[in-house]
Amino acid sequence: MQFNQRHDYEYPNGLDLRPDSPVHEKLLDAAKDRIKRGYETGSDMRDMWRKLDHLQTAYVPTTTDSIWELKKDSKAPVDVVIPVSRAFLDMLVSYTGGIYLGDPTGLYQLTARGDKEQLVRAAKMEALLNTQAHWFKHKLSHYTGFRDAYLYGISVKSPVWAKHKRREAIQEEVSEVLYQMVKDTVPGIGIGDMVRYLEERVYHEGNEIENIDPYSLILDPYVRLNHYQKAEFLGYWHRTHVMDLLKREGDPEERMFNCKYVRELVDQRCGRSEIQWANQSGRYDRIGMGVETEIPGHPSTQTTNEVDLAHLYWNLIPEEWDLGDSTDPELYEITVAGDEVIIQCNRLDYDHGMYPLVMSGPNTCGYDLLPISGIAATYGMHQLIDWKVRTHWWNASKVQNDMFVVDGSAVNVQDFMRPGPGKIIRLKRPLYGDKNIDQFIKQLQVTDVTGNYLSDIQGVHDLINVVLGTHDIMAGNMSGMPERPTAFGLQAAQSNAMSRIQMYAEMLGEQEWYTLITQMAHNNVQYLQNDMVVNILGSRFEEQLRMELGVPAGINDITVGPWDLDMGAFEIMPVSRLQKETDMSIMSQMMDRMLSIPEVALEAFGGMDVSRMFLAMIRKMGFANVHEFRREGGALPPVNPMVMPDEQVMAMEQAGNVMPAEAAGMSV
Repeated sequence: MQFNQRHDYEYPNGLDLRPDSPVHEKLLDAAKDRIKRGYETGSDMRDMWRKLDHLQTAYVPTTTDSIWELKKDSKAPVDVVIPVSRAFLDMLVSYTGGIYLGDPTGLYQLTARGDKEQLVRAAKMEALLNTQAHWFKHKLSHYTGFRDAYLYGISVKSPVWAKHKRREAIQEEVSEVLYQMVKDTVPGIGIGDMVRYLEERVYHEGNEIENIDPYSLILDPYVRLNHYQKAEFLGYWHRTHVMDLLKREGDPEERMFNCKYVRELVDQRCGRSEIQWANQSGRYDRIGMGVETEIPGHPSTQTTNEVDLAHLYWNLIPEEWDLGDSTDPELYEITVAGDEVIIQCNRLDYDHGMYPLVMSGPNTCGYDLLPISGIAATYGMHQLIDWKVRTHWWNASKVQNDMFVVDGSAVNVQDFMRPGPGKIIRLKRPLYGDKNIDQFIKQLQVTDVTGNYLSDIQGVHDLINVVLGTHDIMAGNMSGMPERPTAFGLQAAQSNAMSRIQMYAEMLGEQEWYTLITQMAHNNVQYLQNDMVVNILGSRFEEQLRMELGVPAGINDITVGPWDLDMGAFEIMPVSRLQKETDMSIMSQMMDRMLSIPEVALEAFGGMDVSRMFLAMIRKMGFANVHEFRREGGALPPVNPMVMPDEQVMAMEQAGNVMPAEAAGMSV
């Protein structure tokens, strides 16, 4: 495409990346080739995903046959989708969310290593990560990711650095320098006056998690899902508009250019891609965007500034593409707008050294790139349920509405075809007075052979439960349990029922959770510019932070700055709620028996801070704000009890080495 205007840009590393330059054309052709090949990798899977999306909705497809049946009979049962799989999907997502997102002490947990200074650094990193999770709504992103993983078989997230900004009022005394600068524009101002102005400030910054639509993925076809970090290239499509690009171009942290050329591209033609990736999911159809209006340059298109962006992360050798002198592979980010203009071309300098993408698929066999999800594996069973429901109600409709053979020469057919109860059917004149009308009207006997279909559906439903591992006990259905199950039996049944889903959850942890926390922690160390205030109330390291930093009671906030963070201060804790619950049950039984012995109880609690132990247990039970109910002052002095034989205690008393507690002023 020929551009009419020439814009002055300072391109990275002194390159010439104008849309008509040789370097731009060479790089654009190579990037588009990989974008096209990478997007075609998932073409067959996208067809399956559309069918799975269809299973998640309860509606009547408006096919030609269905519309015709409805016009003939408004009560005709057409193709109705029964969203059975949605219940299974919600069960999988909710259980996984409970594992990763249900801990009241925070989503992300770290283990400190080293001395007390390292502990403080690890505690600050954990507090900052969990505070960012609240600022940038990480739970929403995680639930979307879990749904993608269980429905489509693959989930992709990207931790990006984000900032929340606002304008704050600033008061400042006019100095002589400031007076000389503004005296001509602000009449009447003098030295020593107080002026008030608005200044844009960052009040939140940190990791935001973006979900990547599986329909938009650009994948290296020669890499396994578990080894996606070894791919030559990865990427995804994204739709935005020109105004957003022009705004982002003004932010130097975005490192974008050529957006004015994109505006010209949109004005002359269209910014949508010829690949038509947005049509693959059918989501635009649900908001009134038909297929025809998605064609670039279509005359009925009213929105003229939409732009399709292809984000490509590519391991390339800069020397081969005239991007530098390096002969070693380096990871670059290349963004193509509207199939024509490169608006980003930067070497990625992340400290973590990885693709800024986190991919997972709990149903992978270990050798595939796009796994078949459990919902997809049971697709045929869901179709069988839909068919049995439709067939049953269709047969019931036939039986209820009756079927007749009518002699049209004897009966007024129009009266007979009129629906509704209490109707009058008129005979034709030659048969007036004829009492034998049975020979002109005959009702056919229709037998409903689908009476057992509903029970068959329950059998198929149970089979899907077996395949997916979503047993009834997970949904709170205890009908299969004995009438009075013991606590141990109930715990064993729950553990067995949830073991398969626990396996999926652990695979998600290995594939994405630890990688995600690692990337976000690196981003904090690398990109944090401002001091952030975080709340430590109820955190796992609250007592240690108060002790080491001298935070008094009643003060729950601490400041975390860029120099307070260190990647070498911690390890990421594994997440295994099922094992914790099993261990807790066994430990509780053992503790009940041991603590029933007074001597054992006294020795066990002799070296323990029972108050802190109690607070920790209460937090684990979900009472996160238990600290608000602690009484200030009135605490007992610390006691270090020692257990000794009676004879030794009596001997020490006679020697004057010990004295009764009452004499020391302590009440017992």
